[in-house]
Amino acid sequence: MNQDQSSGRKFALLIAVSDCGAGFKPLHCPKNGVAELRELLINPKIGGFGPDQVTCLVNPNVSEMRSHVSAVFSNCSAQDLVLFYYTGHGVTDEFGNFFFTTSETCKFVNGALNRGTAVEAGFVLNEMGTCYSRRQVAILDSCFSGAFPDGMMAMDDQTVDVARQLGGEGRAVLTAATSTQYALEQEGEALSVYTRYLVEGLKTGAAVSEQDTVIRVGALHRYVQTKLKTAAAAMSPQIYAARDGQDIIIANAVIDNELRYRQLVQKYLRDDGRMSPTSRRIFGQRAKEWRITAELAQHIEAEVTQPYRERQANLKEFQDAYQEAIEFENPLTEHTIKELRDYQRMLNLRDEDIPEIANVLKQPAVTMSATVAAPPIAQLEQKTGPGGIPLQEVTLDQPTLRVDDEGNIIEQHQVQVTQFVEDLGGVPLVMVEIPGGEFWMGQTEDERQMLLAEVGQETYDKYFGRELPRHQVKVPCFFMGMFPVTQAQYEAVIGSNPSHFKGSDRPVENVSWNEAKTFCDRLSERTGRRYFLPTEAEWEYACRANMTTPFYFGNTLSTEIANYDGNYTYGNGTKGKYRKETTPAGQFPPNAFGLYDMHGNVWEWCADHYRETYDGVPTDGSPYLTNDDSAFRMLRGGSWLSDPWYCRSANRGRGNPVSRSNYCGFRVVVSSAWTPG
Repeated sequence: MNQDQSSGRKFALLIAVSDCGAGFKPLHCPKNGVAELRELLINPKIGGFGPDQVTCLVNPNVSEMRSHVSAVFSNCSAQDLVLFYYTGHGVTDEFGNFFFTTSETCKFVNGALNRGTAVEAGFVLNEMGTCYSRRQVAILDSCFSGAFPDGMMAMDDQTVDVARQLGGEGRAVLTAATSTQYALEQEGEALSVYTRYLVEGLKTGAAVSEQDTVIRVGALHRYVQTKLKTAAAAMSPQIYAARDGQDIIIANAVIDNELRYRQLVQKYLRDDGRMSPTSRRIFGQRAKEWRITAELAQHIEAEVTQPYRERQANLKEFQDAYQEAIEFENPLTEHTIKELRDYQRMLNLRDEDIPEIANVLKQPAVTMSATVAAPPIAQLEQKTGPGGIPLQEVTLDQPTLRVDDEGNIIEQHQVQVTQFVEDLGGVPLVMVEIPGGEFWMGQTEDERQMLLAEVGQETYDKYFGRELPRHQVKVPCFFMGMFPVTQAQYEAVIGSNPSHFKGSDRPVENVSWNEAKTFCDRLSERTGRRYFLPTEAEWEYACRANMTTPFYFGNTLSTEIANYDGNYTYGNGTKGKYRKETTPAGQFPPNAFGLYDMHGNVWEWCADHYRETYDGVPTDGSPYLTNDDSAFRMLRGGSWLSDPWYCRSANRGRGNPVSRSNYCGFRVVVSSAWTPG
């Protein structure tokens, strides 16, 4: 460190603005923060400031604030320390310039800042720049856009360049947050959340670095930052320091056994706020050595763990609010979603803290049964999917089914899935996690015998022999569309709807393989996640959902649970409806992986080139590809036009990559099994 901090005077200007003019919500914390900080600064064991060297302003007007700012930065020598602390509303004008509010600050009728009623950051910067002191510290505990219209005390979504507007050599600037999205005050608290930990770090000495006996600006910032990561993760406190700024001494730390015990607890505390049995034994031994009473030890431990308890309480509070909201109305209306978002900010919760709920709040109302209902939350898990997108644990409204050999329902099971939702400009695309695993791909011997009896050897060889030989395939985990791509989704990405059977929630059809691939490419560009058509192995593995029967429902199919030509049967099944058209995605029950319409409705394009048999195909879940771009591509699942034989999990169809039909569609995957060249 280049500065000699052993001599020199100390000056502080502490400003609290709690009451402004029209357009600003009154605050109650600022004056408390100034009072607490003053007591610490004039304490000879901590701050060492003279009482007459600490100036406090509460709700000054423009003239008073400007006058005192000029005064505190004037007549200083190089060795003097100048501390500027401001707490209250902060605002930016339409050009992004930052202003400190005063008791006179107001907004015009159109919502724009009346700049003549506030103090611009540039004025403070100029005063700091003309000050001789090489030890200047500015601490800004403010929101940068004032209150929300409904009175919620928070920041908007702009970002203030504090380093540019209050930077410079020999200075340190600490801010509660640069991004303007977070709550300044919390109901029932005397201090703002930022100032609370600022005061705590100074008062207890806990902000002191190891092997040091004084509290430096950088160490104080790190202490507050660590506390806020737990208690109010949505805040992002920053420090901007030039030259020796972080080494400026702001207070003394009374190194006693109480502080040593506090540091010990902080050292061994787990990331989730828990104390292990071993750490508790360590605490007990040290408490005896340092003569820390049981009551004092308990008090210190409670203070250290308070941010963790506060965060858990906020998470629980928001969970309860969300649960009440979906019990009140489901799906959630735009008004309720806004209320929940406001409450989330008041509790200083990030979307990453509540991934399941946050993803629901981002989505518009939808019509498909599996996505309309906001999922009830039993437990929040910090789990993310491809590209860091939050994942949701959802129990589907429709159960999966098992049928007997005649097609009668004999079992029903609830399906829980892990999913993420892409927002395609107001149209949701639900992607379901398919767990990795190994399975037998292809036709079983029972199916072969059944097909030979039904269609004869010649037809079997022509259409069904391609499903052999049965072989084992290992498929990595991937994400697959819960539904075939709908017309609304296709139009949201491509801008047109080629389908013959119109309906926004029906599968898109009349798309070629090449057009399906174009959809994947554009979706990848749009989202930053790599979308593909599924490989044949991925498709069959996902369709079977750990079943070895011809259909994921059992040994036969009925038109009550799938859309196909009901004039024909499979096995001992009975005839049913022939709808002669597609049906809305998600109308029939899902399989155990939470996928809908894998049997019937529309054939689905896959990535693979056609091969007559499975001889020589990959066994790692990747596609079979040749150098012939015009080669036939694989189709899976059958359609509304198909006999049930062609809707089996093992059945393989094929098509020209440029051909279209009103019975061919597709679904997409985010896959780790392969990466196309």
